[in-house]
Amino acid sequence: MVAIYVDARSNNAITGVKIPHAHNISSLWLALAVALFAGTALPISVAAQSEGLYVSGALGAVWPQDAEFAGLSFSSEAGLDPSVFGSIALGTTIGENWRGDVALSHRTVDVNSISGALNGRGEISGSAAMLNGYYDLFSGSNWRPYIGGGIGLMHLSTEGIAPIGGSTIDDEDMVVAVQGIAGIGYRVNDSLGLFTDYRFLAATDAGYTTTAGQSADGEYSEHRIVFGLRWSFGGLETARKAAVTTFMEPKATAKKRLDMPWSPEDRPKALPAIRNPLVPAKKPTPTPPKQVAQTPKLDKATVAGQRFLVYFEWDRWAVTGKARLVIRSAGEAGTGGRETQIHAIGHADRSGPARYNMMLSKRRAEAVKAELVKLGVSADAITLEWKGEAVPVVQTADGVREAENRRVEILIK
Repeated sequence: MVAIYVDARSNNAITGVKIPHAHNISSLWLALAVALFAGTALPISVAAQSEGLYVSGALGAVWPQDAEFAGLSFSSEAGLDPSVFGSIALGTTIGENWRGDVALSHRTVDVNSISGALNGRGEISGSAAMLNGYYDLFSGSNWRPYIGGGIGLMHLSTEGIAPIGGSTIDDEDMVVAVQGIAGIGYRVNDSLGLFTDYRFLAATDAGYTTTAGQSADGEYSEHRIVFGLRWSFGGLETARKAAVTTFMEPKATAKKRLDMPWSPEDRPKALPAIRNPLVPAKKPTPTPPKQVAQTPKLDKATVAGQRFLVYFEWDRWAVTGKARLVIRSAGEAGTGGRETQIHAIGHADRSGPARYNMMLSKRRAEAVKAELVKLGVSADAITLEWKGEAVPVVQTADGVREAENRRVEILIK
């Protein structure tokens, strides 16, 4: 992802600045940021919102920590005000769990005080180019937490910061910066997602020169809260397969509707028109007596062997409206026979870790059983089994989403 953060009060560019030969960095902040970045490699069950390129935009706030300026004969601490920023971004996912971005950001913060002085003034502007990585976590819902970290360059520019050592700092420098990230996203659909995260950024000491010619080192670090949305060009998944049954009706009842007392072929035919009124007409065939339509009960041999398939959305076990129609058909078949048993087998595709997919297939089987019980099927007549990603209908590579593999098979025994 390439992110561009724009501060409403400044349009400074990251160009034409000097880069000193060496800098010192606070070991505390570096350790914190590196630890968060290294944490993105932990083997946690994960999944990305969607694959491919995406764009995003965000609004947020930055809370800078007090900045220390130190020289050979002085040391002053500057208090800094919070600021507001906006951002746009272009990025991509890498596989099912990783995201990456090269983010450009900018912020301008005002100095509100200088230690040891009655009044303080000036401002600090910072523009950064960061290489970031994110690890999205599986949650089994639309909410997806993530962690990440980044490293890059930051251009710090001071303007009129005084009094510092009896003088003013009006200089700029390029430094190394690291950051840690933790947040949560909400998947509206495979294309649209919302997110919010917390970021802590720390930079190495910048080298400045005061207007009096004295050298001074300056610190900069900040906390940020971001709110935004992300749109994936990958779009929605390939049209999801509608939930349909895959069983064959028994031959004995294939042509006869259960709500009819006779087959359409057996219904009395209309009498032919009388062409010659002098020829006596034949007596009409008696109409069968009116019967009350009843649904015949099917014996066990008739319903046994029927098979139904219920499909699920990616990383979901909630039953959709179409899936309920399939489950209702299975429930009617199961209750129509005598001493019939219903066996439900849950499955998942290979887009997540095997252990997570085993749990996901179990919850899908349990969701189907719950729907059958609501329809009046005895819980004792339903047995469950789950196989995770082990028995796919369509063979795929690991990490690939496949709609036909996200299913529950319902067998009537």
